[in-house]
Amino acid sequence: MFIKKSIFIVLVLLLTSGIINALEISSDWKISGYVISDFYHITKSESNADANYKPKEFRQVYPAIEGNTGFQIRRIYLTFDNQIADNVSARIRFEMGNKFFAQSKMEPVVKDAYLRWKINNNHVLYYGIQGSVVFGLIEKFWGYRNMQKTASDYFSIRSSRDFGIGIKGKIAGKIGYHVIGGNGESNNSEKTGTMTKLYAAAFDYSPIKNLTIQVYGDALMNEDSDNEITTQVFAGYKSDLFRAGFQFTHQSDVLLKSGQIGTVDLIAIPVVVKINDKINVMAQFAKYTISEVIDYDQMFAIAGIDFQPMKNICLMPNIEMVQYNFANESSTIDLVSKFTVSYKFK
Repeated sequence: MFIKKSIFIVLVLLLTSGIINALEISSDWKISGYVISDFYHITKSESNADANYKPKEFRQVYPAIEGNTGFQIRRIYLTFDNQIADNVSARIRFEMGNKFFAQSKMEPVVKDAYLRWKINNNHVLYYGIQGSVVFGLIEKFWGYRNMQKTASDYFSIRSSRDFGIGIKGKIAGKIGYHVIGGNGESNNSEKTGTMTKLYAAAFDYSPIKNLTIQVYGDALMNEDSDNEITTQVFAGYKSDLFRAGFQFTHQSDVLLKSGQIGTVDLIAIPVVVKINDKINVMAQFAKYTISEVIDYDQMFAIAGIDFQPMKNICLMPNIEMVQYNFANESSTIDLVSKFTVSYKFK
């Protein structure tokens, strides 16, 4: 009996020591999270729920029945940051997402996994799965990813992530830049049997106080089809009381969801107005035009109110609409009302 008690005590001491050591190690990591959830009501549903021309959010409505009402967790982010050395850090971020309004379980994916090397005060190098160049600045300017994506992300101009090598910083202390060369396959490895590569660059400048202008260009080099070329211009004005932006994006030789090669044009206008320290009103409008065998466009609009009862908690009633316009056909719409609740923790 004495031997058994002694063994038990030793095991408890070892286990306790292991936990303490683990806690000491974990203190080197900064852990943070972000949760986005909705209470939604499908007010209007365009009849062709599986149409390949629809934005991902509405293309995955299942079942597509007007009047559907329910709760969903749209996104969960769990992020681990570690300062490896004075000028080297690492990030691993997991994302769990729901296929909007769908009867499906959430599945985790690796959203970020990169090393960050601060070369000096003006230049930083990234290696691994990292943020996209195309709407990084625009998304920060918009500031309401929890309510809805930027128009570029919403209409899948490019993925929000890429796997490769990137560098960003300032030139002469005034011109910001962000350049990346990667697989062009989001957070995936290169597709087997293809030579797809994405080369992208963005440059931004503030000619006057509160105004930022960014120009962007990329080339998606694809062995199986014509190379996709994207150009984009964004101008954003931001003051203490409001911010408003204008974006124009053009893509040529795009392999569309329909399997056709076409061109894409996107115009977007994000607006945010500050009412007081706890309340903002925001809206985003966009027109997405595709030219292929049959030309069509989509008009997108979302508007809402952000109430922050305390830091890092947002309560946002909002309404979202997409209108589909085809040549010689009547327009149809998707319309969803949501009450979005999001919160961050560290």
